[in-house]
Amino acid sequence: MFVYERPLRPDYSWDYSGGVGAAQPISDIEAEVNPRIINKEINYTMLIYQGMYDPVRDTFTTMRRNNALRKPGEIDGTFSSIFRVYKNWGWSWPLNVRFMYNYDSLQIALGHPDVVTAAGKRWTVTGETGEIIDEYTGEYRPAFVPGHNFFVPKAFKRRLSGVADLFGGVDLMTFIRTGQLSFPGKFVVETDGGVQVLDFETFASSTGMRYPWANDALYWDEETMSFPAFLKRIFYPGVGWRQFKPTYEKMRSLLKQYYSQLGDLKAATLKVIQEMGGWYKGYTFQWPIHAEPVEAPIVDFAIQYPTLAWLNPYNLEVLEQKPSILQGKMVGIALEPSELQAQLQPLGITGITVVMTTNRLTETWHSGSMNRRIPDLVELVPRPFVIIPRKLAQQLGVSTGDYVELWTARGGLKMRAYVTDGEAYLEVNGQVVPVVNILWSWSFEGPDAGPSANFLSPDVVDPVTTIQETKAWLAVIRKAPSV
Repeated sequence: MFVYERPLRPDYSWDYSGGVGAAQPISDIEAEVNPRIINKEINYTMLIYQGMYDPVRDTFTTMRRNNALRKPGEIDGTFSSIFRVYKNWGWSWPLNVRFMYNYDSLQIALGHPDVVTAAGKRWTVTGETGEIIDEYTGEYRPAFVPGHNFFVPKAFKRRLSGVADLFGGVDLMTFIRTGQLSFPGKFVVETDGGVQVLDFETFASSTGMRYPWANDALYWDEETMSFPAFLKRIFYPGVGWRQFKPTYEKMRSLLKQYYSQLGDLKAATLKVIQEMGGWYKGYTFQWPIHAEPVEAPIVDFAIQYPTLAWLNPYNLEVLEQKPSILQGKMVGIALEPSELQAQLQPLGITGITVVMTTNRLTETWHSGSMNRRIPDLVELVPRPFVIIPRKLAQQLGVSTGDYVELWTARGGLKMRAYVTDGEAYLEVNGQVVPVVNILWSWSFEGPDAGPSANFLSPDVVDPVTTIQETKAWLAVIRKAPSV
């Protein structure tokens, strides 16, 4: 059943020009790359930052400069008054909670729960709740009830409420850039009579829920806080494992057969997709399944536990080297070590095959873009480096501080080695593959510019979340030649 598919269009999704309403650019630079549009996108795509933008009122909550305390009866009003917390000044994650795990501070301070009136209802609270936009009224209501905690399981509420959709059915990319609401997505609603597929207007008219798009579209209804929700019921309806198992076994059997005949995992994969009319055909994510990454170090495992990536049509284009202008260029993938070695051979690149993973640093915070220009932190960690195990370093003949080269199907980077006893080795079926850890907190600008791991990571995404696959892929490492 087709509900909605978010197109992966880098040419469009990387366009941050223009802006309307609260996102109107205030300078020529902002008109070209508008940080307000970026903030709106982050509000929807990063769960912890949901709430930094209010799409109903078209305001950036992080820019609020109201130094008045909230009053009792308002959301977190009593909490604000007692503890002198200025909840209307700026915003903080999650959902404007200022003190994490603040479950029962009001109960302790008052000796009894507090009552809040919001979104047409009365709420009994015991601590700081933060606020979220109500899906029915578009007004704010308490988020973490009765106080901030991580027992409220967001991820499974769709299934519990009998409704499944994506981003409230809205075309988010258009809304973020233009403020115009359109609803190409459908709502799958479970009823006693079966499953219905509704457009937004029909769904909103029948349920009264007209603002699911205002949040990240994961519903915060009362049933979410019930005991069944705590047990984390699966929220994907569909056939069971018993019905899917024959298809799964046939896919793996054909993949093994064609790989044995062709000696090429990419060719074998495409042949299976053609013959079976799809990849993992009939798999609904109703049950967990182990799958190897796209670039798997052990071919036997890649066949036994095939990657899920080819469920996504964008990933298939990468596999098939589409559009044709990409063919023969180092922008693709290598499904097995022998394929990577064959791609690097014309360049005269040889070395040791490794599994590469990525990491961040405490000193550079998240991506580093927010603080890698701070002089003290630049002095602390001035350049990117790759963490490699000592045994591998001995094989390469390098020590900490020496330069190494890392090559993938996307190209190569040169950076200093950091030799440690802490890095892991993969040992599978008697095969030992070293793991190297490359940092992605650098970029091409700033006082500490340097190569980023993202230049080497595969151009494929998770078929459900569309998050890029950057935690395991193939590379060849060698000591950098003397210049």
